[in-house]
Amino acid sequence: MNDLVRDGCTKLIVVRDRDVRTERSIREELEKHPPPIAATVCIPVEELEAWFWCDPAVLRRVAPEHPNLKAHPNPHLIKSPKEKLEALSVDARKRPRYSPADNASLAETLGLDLCTAKCASFRHFREFVLAPSPLEARWHPPPR
Repeated sequence: MNDLVRDGCTKLIVVRDRDVRTERSIREELEKHPPPIAATVCIPVEELEAWFWCDPAVLRRVAPEHPNLKAHPNPHLIKSPKEKLEALSVDARKRPRYSPADNASLAETLGLDLCTAKCASFRHFREFVLAPSPLEARWHPPPR
């Protein structure tokens, strides 16, 4: 972080999948090393792939043979969202078309307003990115 600040960075974003840990334990670990500038930590409930489940357009890209897929009403509750995307994308030869390498491309399709409305972790992330100045951005402490 200090190297980034020396190079002129004015905001830091740490995105960390929760996986099997608790959000609180991750935040407490990160709090041991507070950033030297405005920063935020974004922890999708389990994996950032959960964000893709809020947008039917993304799901259609993952599994075009299922054109009527509906968005998940609570993407943050999906267990193993990455693995579920892989299963959804299995083709006729039983091979998944989706892989995490596709995330950048899928993120370009993701409806940001949909994701903001359905995913609190994304909402905090977006607010931080869109803050007009580093002074308005803030470090999010662990939940108490």
